[in-house]
Amino acid sequence: VSQSRYQIKLLSNSVQQVVAGKKIFLKTTVNDPDGDQFTVKWWQFSRTKSEPALIIENDHALQTSVQVPAATKEKEFYLVLEVRDHSKLPLTSYKVIKLVVQ
Repeated sequence: VSQSRYQIKLLSNSVQQVVAGKKIFLKTTVNDPDGDQFTVKWWQFSRTKSEPALIIENDHALQTSVQVPAATKEKEFYLVLEVRDHSKLPLTSYKVIKLVVQ
């Protein structure tokens, strides 16, 4: 079993300028060097419990859309892509996307 992690390639920038109340579309590719099956999960990293929630559609798919809450101008959100393989010693990798609301 190779100890190298998979390659996660976001097909968009890791910092996104977004508009409050609008939806954005994100796509990624994953290459596991061992050929193992893997799962993906998109989730919001929140600094506080009072932070408005992003609405993430298809949170277990390589392609997703995210609805940015309305009335959140000049705010930043962090969206995490988690990739975990299904080997005997599962590895997990993460990519973070920063959403800057204008």
